[in-house]
Formats: sequence, structure tokens, C-alpha cells
Amino acid sequence: MESQRAKIKKTENGNLKIYAQVGRPSQSNGGGEQPVFQTMTAEGRDMSESVAKLFLKSTKIPDLSHLQLLIFSKEVAAGGIQEVLDYLRRDFSIRENIRVAVAGGNIEELLKIEEKLGNQPALAIINQFLINTQRSTVVQAEFKDLVSHLLEPDLQAVLPMIGASEDRFTLGESAVFAGYKMAATLDMPETLG
Repeated sequence: MESQRAKIKKTENGNLKIYAQVGRPSQSNGGGEQPVFQTMTAEGRDMSESVAKLFLKSTKIPDLSHLQLLIFSKEVAAGGIQEVLDYLRRDFSIRENIRVAVAGGNIEELLKIEEKLGNQPALAIINQFLINTQRSTVVQAEFKDLVSHLLEPDLQAVLPMIGASEDRFTLGESAVFAGYKMAATLDMPETLG
């Protein structure tokens, strides 16, 4: 499966729920009104079990080397991201330059936003990062940066928070980490100032 995006959140019973948004091959779309992407979910006690269950949801093997974007829910970020990062760091197929963010709101709502050009929501988020890189000082983080900041005792990791308005994604707020846990959020003036 190509062009994967993963979103991770905690459920009410303490399980880890992951969302993977993957592009559908053009031939399977049939030229109809079906979306050009598919959102799959899986839930487990930990990251290993969640990913294993995700593999069972598709006839194709989700290829983690295609992962482009990783979004943590606020709940997972506040509770600590060490377990997820440990799992991903052990998978040698994961690229170090995947973008990492925290969801400013509900992950399910982010995944439902229909971008006007028909992009899948996760691709639209990546495009939003690219646009904002060129015109502002919005915080951006890649997987390798996050890991190195978390392992460096004198640094605090800062991740962008992705939000949603009516028909588009918003950037500007930031999540500040103390160790592996999100400790605070910065609003747009604090982030840009």
C-alpha cells in the first residue's frame, strides 16, 4: 500500500487505536465517485497488537516504509509517546523524514475533512506543512528530530498541532514536551513569536 499516514489515539478502555489512510490504486477506483483513499482502523493493547490487527484488515500488506505522516492524539501525547516511538524506532523500514504532529482536535474529524482538490486528508495536511514552511515560522518536526530532541536532556521536543476549520486544516499552535509527555500547548502568537 502506498502513501500511508498513521494517526494514533487512546480509547476509553486504554487500548491504542491506530488509523491508517492509504491511497487506492487508480484501477480499483473504477472511475466512480468513490474516494481515492481508504481509512483503516485497528485497536490493540499496545502498538504491536494494533499494527498486527491492521495487517488483517487489508488484502495488501501495509508497508511502513511508505509512512509519510504520523499524528498523535492529544491524549496519547499527554500520556506519553515512548511506547509508540520505541516500536517505530525498531522498525528499520521507517524513514526518518516522516512528518510528526499532534492533533489539536478529534482525529476522526480531521480524517473526514474533504479537501477541495480531492486529496486524501493526510496528503492535504502534508501540503499545508509545505505551504506554511515557505511563508511562516510554523513549527515543523520530522521523526528523526523528535527522537533526537527527546533523547537530549537539555532539549524539549516541540511538535506542530494540526487543527481543522470548516473545509481546511490549520497550523499555528504547538505542543511542548517534557520528556515523552506533552506538557503544554502554545497558541499561535506564542508559537510565531
